[in-house]
Amino acid sequence: MDQTRKPLIGDGIWGHQDENVPKIKSSSWARYFLRSTRKISKLGMNASSLNILLFLAGDMNFGNKVTFRQEYIARELDMERTSVVRGFKELRSNDIMRKVAGMTYMINPEFFFRSRMEKWPQRAQEYSRYKKSSNVIPLKRRTS
Repeated sequence: MDQTRKPLIGDGIWGHQDENVPKIKSSSWARYFLRSTRKISKLGMNASSLNILLFLAGDMNFGNKVTFRQEYIARELDMERTSVVRGFKELRSNDIMRKVAGMTYMINPEFFFRSRMEKWPQRAQEYSRYKKSSNVIPLKRRTS
C-alpha cells in the first residue's frame, strides 16, 4: 500500500485490496458509524442487548424511532422474553434509547442515526426532550 495516502475502506489489513469491499473515501457518515460502534463497545453490554440494539436500529424510521412488542423481538431473535426485558433495561440504563410512548422508543442519535447528517442536531434535541428513565435499575455486572 502506498504510504503517502490515507488507507481507504476496502484496503485490507496487510495493504492489499479486499475483493468484496468497495473502495470508498471516508465520509462523515463512516466516521460517525465507527465512533458510535467504539462508544457502544466501551459500555460492556451483554450480547443479548447488542443483538436487540442492532435489530431495533435496523428497523428505526427517519425519526430514530422504533415500535415493537417485546414478544415479537423475542420471537424474531429466538430469545426468551425475559432476556429481551433485561436487554431493554440495559439499553435504557445506558441511555441508548428512551421510551416515547407505549411500545415506541427513540434510539439515541449519539449511537445510531437514520437521516441526513445535517438533521442530527434536530434529532439530538428531540431525544433530549424525552425523559431519561429513572426507574430503570442498572444491571449488576458479573465480576468473574
